[in-house]
Amino acid sequence: MTIEQQVMMDATGMPFATLMKQLVLDRISMKDSTYEQPLPVAWAARTATGTYTDGKPVRGRWHVYPEMAAAGLWTTPTDLAKFAIEIALSKHGRSNKVLSQRAVQEMVTAQPNTDDSGIGFGLPTQQPGVFAHNGANLSKKVAAQEKEIIEAVLRKCQGRVSGPSGAAAKLGIARSTESKIRSLKINKNRFRA
Repeated sequence: MTIEQQVMMDATGMPFATLMKQLVLDRISMKDSTYEQPLPVAWAARTATGTYTDGKPVRGRWHVYPEMAAAGLWTTPTDLAKFAIEIALSKHGRSNKVLSQRAVQEMVTAQPNTDDSGIGFGLPTQQPGVFAHNGANLSKKVAAQEKEIIEAVLRKCQGRVSGPSGAAAKLGIARSTESKIRSLKINKNRFRA
């Protein structure tokens, strides 16, 4: 889970998926998008299986990440285009349904010690004014960080996953955390008191 995600949930008292629906998705008519984890059954039936760069399918059809802010958006090409259009309009001061022009300008400005990274976007150096995202969100580094976060929460929860004091509730995600724990080869029993 990202710090930003937790701060937003703490400040509003709302689950992240509900908050994003109200603050972003509904405001720009992204009706075929959600941050719900796990993906609701009705959505899962119409969702493509993820693949790796070599074309092999992702085991379990897709990854479920506790960091919904960074890697939890389920969307369609049409809805993603709506988001990109809104960002482009906001950048030029022609819309602010989601973000102010100032916020977007900061997001699409190269950050210190980078030459091609904004906040949440890549900035292709050969194409000034263009912002992009390659869609990738899985790496060994991310998986290691995810494992570290889940293990820390399991330690605090003494190996419990479900229930109000379990790791799933603490992470703000559904009980399907069990499958994530297995996929990361975490032995939850070692955290039991």
